[in-house]
Amino acid sequence: MENFVENLFSKIIRYEVSTLAVFDNDIIFDDLKVLASSAKRVYLFENTIKYKNGTIVMFDKILGCLSTNIESFFFWFRKDIPMVDSSTMKNILQLRNLQNLKGFNLKVCPDTLSIEDLSAFLKKFKNTEIILCFASNISEEYKEQLDYLIDEIIESDVTNRLIKYDGQDEEKLQIMINQNGNFLKLWEDDEDEDGFDVETESDAGSTSSGMSLAEGLLADVEEDMQDLKPKEEEDDDEIDEITEAQSIAA
Repeated sequence: MENFVENLFSKIIRYEVSTLAVFDNDIIFDDLKVLASSAKRVYLFENTIKYKNGTIVMFDKILGCLSTNIESFFFWFRKDIPMVDSSTMKNILQLRNLQNLKGFNLKVCPDTLSIEDLSAFLKKFKNTEIILCFASNISEEYKEQLDYLIDEIIESDVTNRLIKYDGQDEEKLQIMINQNGNFLKLWEDDEDEDGFDVETESDAGSTSSGMSLAEGLLADVEEDMQDLKPKEEEDDDEIDEITEAQSIAA
C-alpha cells in the first residue's frame, strides 16, 4: 500500500491541515507530526504508526504530537498492535497540549489502559466529551474495574462521558446515555461488540449501501469538514492552504 503522506507531499508545496482523517494506512511518525501540527480535528482509524526504524509509536506519543489547537480526537486501536502499557495514561496526564480538547473518542481500547489513570483523566478533562469503547477481548477482571469506574461516573456531577464494553450492565449504560443528551450519536441498540451497527456492515467491512468501511467512517465526520475547502491564491503555482486531508485505503 502506497504511503499516503509521501503521495500527499508530492502534490503540495505549503499546507495547513484543519481536519486530518487517516484510515488503514502505514504512517511514519515524523510525517504524522507534520500533518497534525495545525489540525483541530484528528481522526485515526486502524493505522500502523511507526518510527523510521520500524518501532511502533506508543499512544501517548501520538497524543503528545498534536497541536495545542486540537479540539476533537477520534482514535481506533488495532488489536494486533500493542500501543499501550502501564505508563501510557500516566504520561498522557502530563501532556500540556490538550487544554482545548472538546471531544475524545477511543474505540477498541485494550485492557492495558490503567483504570486509576483513566479515572484521573476523566476528572481532569471535565468539560471534554469522552467516549471509551473497549475491545471485545478484555479480561473479566478488567471489566470489574470498569464497573467501578462507571459507578463513579454515574454518581458524579460530570455527565459527558460514556464507557462501553461487551456484556456490561445495560441499565448503567442507558443511564450514561441518558445523562449525555445529544452528543452520543454513535450508539444504537443493535451495535456489534466493537460498536458498529451489525445490520449495515458486512463481514467484509463494507456497509449495505456498497460503501467501504473507510468511506462510511469518513461520512460520519463529513459535517466537520464542510468548511474545509482549498483556497485559491493569485499565484497558481502555490497552494496556500489545504484544509482537508483524507486518506482512504486505495
